[in-house]
Amino acid sequence: DFHKGKAIKRLQERLGVTQKETICFGDGQNDIVMFQASDVTIAMKNSHQQLKDIATSICEDIFDNGIYKELKRRNII
Repeated sequence: DFHKGKAIKRLQERLGVTQKETICFGDGQNDIVMFQASDVTIAMKNSHQQLKDIATSICEDIFDNGIYKELKRRNII
């Protein structure tokens, strides 16, 4: 059984980053498991409500450059 959460965990191990250093963006119910692999979870504005309920933040939707804007707000880019 493989899912986005396991993929994030593998990527964290390979890159040597922690759950605290990981940001996950999502918009669907299939992203709930992925959110468990990160301390910083950002749901897109157009996300499924269940995902918004567990996200640490909500950003603009993907069609409004939500990921880019959120990374700029956090001074990552």
